[in-house]
Amino acid sequence: MVTLLIPRNDGIFAIAAAELSSFYKRITGKDLPVRTEDDGKSDLIVLGSDAVNAFSHQMIIEKVIPDFKLRTGSDDYQLLSARKGKRKLLFIAGARPRA
Repeated sequence: MVTLLIPRNDGIFAIAAAELSSFYKRITGKDLPVRTEDDGKSDLIVLGSDAVNAFSHQMIIEKVIPDFKLRTGSDDYQLLSARKGKRKLLFIAGARPRA
């Protein structure tokens, strides 16, 4: 099962989660659960860079993914995919909330 992991369920993160979940449902026909805590077993779509998402930060520390290449205050965004054990991880990070 794929889960969307967001740093907190308010503001821009709640809006982005709702929008992404809507697209996911239209494409796959399945609901995309949204969580603020990792369950340790689901494949994940992770929203937010290491500056705002502790899971992203931890994956950089563990060398699962490289540092994000984002210019602070810009509209830069970056997508990274990785595996940790059997789990598939997709990271969507922006240099600022609007990105």
